[in-house]
Amino acid sequence: MEPDYFDTHFKAYPLGTIWPASFAIITAYQTTGEQWSDTRNDTANKELEQKLLHLGCSLIPITGYSHKTQYGEPGFAIQISLQDALKIGADYKQDAIYYVEHGTLQVHSCVKPESATVDTFTNRLTPNNNPK
Repeated sequence: MEPDYFDTHFKAYPLGTIWPASFAIITAYQTTGEQWSDTRNDTANKELEQKLLHLGCSLIPITGYSHKTQYGEPGFAIQISLQDALKIGADYKQDAIYYVEHGTLQVHSCVKPESATVDTFTNRLTPNNNPK
């Protein structure tokens, strides 16, 4: 697993969001080690949003960001099974997705049978009512 995955924190909005018992956090931004244009990242994330809406998912906008560098990637928290989340992550060229189950934040590889516990979700969550 990429060490940066263990540094990730999340900014979520709106304030007061009630989190499901289990949910995935998925983005469609550039894959680790690649550099995409802002246009390509935005287009990929909009396509992901449309796919998730088409699947009937309720979306909670959330941005994963590095606590060290402040680099962030907007994505979505969705109530979906881990298996479905991994497939969607792989479809959108992601190395990994995050999954929260009963408050525990885990990172799961979309390309290898690999996962690890990161922290509790609340320890990594920064409420934010000012998106982007």
